[in-house]
Amino acid sequence: MTAIAVLDCVGIRDPALSPLAGGPSALERVLAKVREVPGVEEVVLVSDRDFPRPAVPFVKVEGPGSRAFLDALGSIHARSKGRDALIRVRGDAPFLDPGLTARMLGDFRRYRAEYYFADGYPAGVAPEILAPRILP
Repeated sequence: MTAIAVLDCVGIRDPALSPLAGGPSALERVLAKVREVPGVEEVVLVSDRDFPRPAVPFVKVEGPGSRAFLDALGSIHARSKGRDALIRVRGDAPFLDPGLTARMLGDFRRYRAEYYFADGYPAGVAPEILAPRILP
């Protein structure tokens, strides 16, 4: 079973793209952590701003807000064929826990969920997981 990860950068601000604590930016850290999650085959970045040389496939949306991200999921649905999970992570959340994400993915699959999240965790530590079949 495989997953596609979506970095939600709609409305992302400049500090998330600047070096953090003398190292990689928040976005670069999130990307590295998402790639550590077992079973993630592809990462797609969704944003309302331009990225000159994105390190992953890029979907540009018009305007900020959650509606823009939801509209982008329609185009990502085609990329998710054959995958059982879509992992949504904010692109400005450098504290994502890959181990927790892997455990959540296991539970998501075990319970055949359509939507899964970690209630009670601080924002950005855990992702949201969706079944691609619900995107249409």
